[in-house]
Amino acid sequence: LTFESFPTSLIGLANFISNQAKIMGLFQEDRAYLPHLSIARKVKHPLNITQLSHPLRINSFSLYHSQSTNDGVKYTPIKQWTLKS
Repeated sequence: LTFESFPTSLIGLANFISNQAKIMGLFQEDRAYLPHLSIARKVKHPLNITQLSHPLRINSFSLYHSQSTNDGVKYTPIKQWTLKS
């Protein structure tokens, strides 16, 4: 799911993290970052969701390690940061 609006500072944060990853030699995709929520990956049957009717207030973000397994994708939290309001 993507957002109708979001703080422009979020794009700056994503660009900073991507640049740091490049400096460390980590592969980065060439497409622009689009803030989103992943609610499902590699599902066997598509979900029928067009939009949420409730606004979301984001007050933190987390770094996860996603690992594909035979049983699906496993997400392991690595670190969480609180956002300033």
